[in-house]
Amino acid sequence: MEEQELRNIKRELERLIKRIDNILSDEKRLPLAEMTPNQKIDFFINGVCAFWEMSRHDLFRQSNAMARRRHYTATLMKNYTPLTLAEIASALHYSNHSNISSAVSALRDKLSDEPWSDSRMKAVYRSLVEYLELPEKPLYRQ
Repeated sequence: MEEQELRNIKRELERLIKRIDNILSDEKRLPLAEMTPNQKIDFFINGVCAFWEMSRHDLFRQSNAMARRRHYTATLMKNYTPLTLAEIASALHYSNHSNISSAVSALRDKLSDEPWSDSRMKAVYRSLVEYLELPEKPLYRQ
């Protein structure tokens, strides 16, 4: 097996273990609709960091890989919360909301059902949604 396949299997097993632990401990997280805006921001940032096994500090490093992960975070926040682009930009340390708007639009196109979409990016997004135990939902449209 390739190293990447092994990492994917490990991530899937860890996700399953987390879900089993949550069921066994009977921990109930606050429903997204009942969270404050800051709790929603923390939920998504912490969830994305846990998914990729990295720190919050790592998420804000200047690299292409981290930028892509911030784009996933922004897309999830836009799709699952009423937060504005300006609030999401501020939470993800972007200087203005137009950068977030461009990132969300670009990722949304890659996640679409169009011929130019990216199946690997779709799989990552679906895995994130499942990892965060969110309901499947159509992507946000501007």
